[in-house]
Amino acid sequence: MFSEDEGLTWSEPVEITDQTKLPEWTWYATGPSHAVQLPSGRIIVPCNHGNFGSESASHVIYSDNGGETWAIGGETHVGNECTLARLPGGKLMLNMRKTDPERKQYGNGRLVAVSLDDGLSFEKPYYDASLTEPVCNASLINGSPLRPSNTLFFSNPEHPSKRVNLTLRMSRDAGRNWKRVATLTEGPAAYSDLVIMRNKDVGVLYEAGETTPYEAIYFARLRRKDLNK
Repeated sequence: MFSEDEGLTWSEPVEITDQTKLPEWTWYATGPSHAVQLPSGRIIVPCNHGNFGSESASHVIYSDNGGETWAIGGETHVGNECTLARLPGGKLMLNMRKTDPERKQYGNGRLVAVSLDDGLSFEKPYYDASLTEPVCNASLINGSPLRPSNTLFFSNPEHPSKRVNLTLRMSRDAGRNWKRVATLTEGPAAYSDLVIMRNKDVGVLYEAGETTPYEAIYFARLRRKDLNK
């Protein structure tokens, strides 16, 4: 669907399944985090799908004409729900939630893969043990989305088994090292997504509640100067 009034109204939906899904894939999901757009205009959407005979895998789809048509990009053959960010030097980083078998193999961190060709393929995934997760969505974004820097932000429930403790982390070296910069709630929390505001503040949209993570959706705005301390 398209909107020409900043989302107030939308066009009729256009079916794109044949462009974005292989016949052997079973279930299919986008994101659930945001997409990215490259200086060329290419829109790249993080996705995941099921395979016959295996549990799931992460991949991306892309459009070079403003969403009129779509194509399947790189597939990692691991992970499922994923989030995408631009890096300096034209690279892309795909950060992935692991499946239960992958958790037994690697641990409670996240899987990561990098693309050097605008999302057409991804290098061999690696394991980031520092990004603890309970099997849940996460969000990754560059601190300067239009002119990518080495500063990244990452949000998720920071707990090895429970959807609690929604945390914002920051990396100054393109994801090699991370530090916790804010805890939005220590109670139940689940999915989140990040945005960089016009003044570089960080916005976090997230699920949370008193007894379950799904009671409300909150938006927090964190001042960049406080996160830089």
